[in-house]
Amino acid sequence: MIKNFAKTIKAYTGFILTVSAMSLLVFLLSGCGENSGAASSQGSISDSEKGSNSNADPEKSGVSSQDKSKDKEENIDIVLDWYPNAVHAFLYEAQSKGYFADEGLKINIIFPSNASDPITMTAAGKADIGLYYQEDAIIAKANENIPVKVIGAVLQKPNAVITYLNETGIKSPADFKGKTIGYSSTGSTDAIMKQILKSANLTMNDVEMVDVGFDLMSSMTTKQVDATYGCVLNHEIPQLEDNGFDVGYIKPSEFGVPEFYGLIMVTSENNLQKNKDKYTRFIRACKKGFEDVKNNPDEAVNLIIDNQNDENFPLSKSVEDKSLNVLLPMMETDKAKFLSQNKDEWESAIKWMKESGVINEDFKAEEIMEELN
Repeated sequence: MIKNFAKTIKAYTGFILTVSAMSLLVFLLSGCGENSGAASSQGSISDSEKGSNSNADPEKSGVSSQDKSKDKEENIDIVLDWYPNAVHAFLYEAQSKGYFADEGLKINIIFPSNASDPITMTAAGKADIGLYYQEDAIIAKANENIPVKVIGAVLQKPNAVITYLNETGIKSPADFKGKTIGYSSTGSTDAIMKQILKSANLTMNDVEMVDVGFDLMSSMTTKQVDATYGCVLNHEIPQLEDNGFDVGYIKPSEFGVPEFYGLIMVTSENNLQKNKDKYTRFIRACKKGFEDVKNNPDEAVNLIIDNQNDENFPLSKSVEDKSLNVLLPMMETDKAKFLSQNKDEWESAIKWMKESGVINEDFKAEEIMEELN
């Protein structure tokens, strides 16, 4: 059981944390041109581009299309950040309840074959929307001049943490002194770790940083490292607990790191300019789906279980129940509605990344965020 569990965790965390390493590919693909419209998007995604684990056919990707006979329905191809899990419940709810169809839309859910697919495919006009990460979107725009637009924040709070087994005795950043910390390199990892250590009057010289690649969880549970950075609250933590591990974690945002949006929706400037009404209808349907998730979380989890990709990322009902319980207060807060964005939050994130040397040039929040109502 532990062997299969480690394999699943390895794939999930490693996939998330290799996004920035492929930012140059975004730049190259962005020159390939945009689609003339959503209907041509599906045809532009070849089998080789999708990979064996990705499919633009909604039935093969675990989503059945409603009202296929409606010629006036517009396609929206959305690339997930990973295989279906609780964070995607709002999409599957909106699909199953016909909210997209009510807006004249047909949704094709695509599983990514590479970590950068959500931004490379949207930048190249091969998909309409991608689920991505705020830090990496900022890097793509600032360092590679990728014309990315963010149309919604799926997670209002960050969900990546430093995770450890409680038996290590770690309770705060001060306890990292002399410890070995595993990571999978991203564009912002060093800056985040430096900030956390600085809060305890430590430097990178006080810890041993080990690039464990995709083995974030297994390297920790097998005690090759004392802690790892990059696991997420809505998956690894409940998964570890479900498998009997006594774990603790530290949130970077509590030690001077900005409260990055944990998951965002990206598209290209060109597509948004040409199809703003279509994107607005998409956002409207997603919000309805989220309301259903809030009102009946058990139904939402069952829907995700029904649409899981059990060959590549099998789900556990108990883990997804816990995951959604963690996610709901992160997806919407007292101050921020689901999919809303805040200019000040963007400005804070951009400023910190510039001051920390993660990005070369800063830019205004309005250049990347787009609120659709």
